[in-house]
Amino acid sequence: MHLEQVFVDGSDAYVWMYDPIPFWYYIAGSFCLFGAIAVCLFPLWPPSVRKGVYYLSVAAAGFLGVILGLAVLRFIVFIIIWVLTMGIHHLWLLPNLTEDVGFFASFWPLYHYEYRGAGYEKKKKKKKIKDEDEKEREGQDKKSDMDDTLDSPDTAAETDKHETDIDRVAEEQTAA
Repeated sequence: MHLEQVFVDGSDAYVWMYDPIPFWYYIAGSFCLFGAIAVCLFPLWPPSVRKGVYYLSVAAAGFLGVILGLAVLRFIVFIIIWVLTMGIHHLWLLPNLTEDVGFFASFWPLYHYEYRGAGYEKKKKKKKIKDEDEKEREGQDKKSDMDDTLDSPDTAAETDKHETDIDRVAEEQTAA
C-alpha cells in the first residue's frame, strides 16, 4: 500500500484485497432495527402483551432488589459480629455473592467463618513458611527426579526402545 494510487502496467501481479461483510451482520442489524421500532411502538401493543412485559420487568427488578438486599444484609451481619467481637470473629454469609463466578456458584458456600484471635499472626506466619517449604521441596524433588533419570544407566536402555500407546496404558494400569 502506498499513497500514490496510480495503476502502472507492468509484469507484477495485481491483487484485490476483498473482505466481504458477512451475511449475518445484515440479519443482526435488521433485528436491531426492527427491535428498536417495536420498543418505540410499545403503546400500540395489545394490552395482554403490555401486561406480560410489565410483569417481566417487575420480576427482574425484584430479583435485582433481592440480590442487592442480600449484599447489604451480609455486610451488616459481618459488621455487627466484627464489632461485637472486636475483630476476632469474621463471618461472611454467601461469601461468593459478589465474586466473578457463575450464578449457582454465587450462592455456595452458604457462609465462611474465620477466627482471628490469639495466635492468629503466628499461625499465619507458620502457614506461610510451611507453604514456602513445600514449594521448595517440590522443586528439589522435581530437580532430583530429573537428575536421576538423566544420570541413571538403567533408564538409558529403556528410553531407546519404542513405546506404543498399548504398552503405556498397560503400564499405567499395572501402576494403578
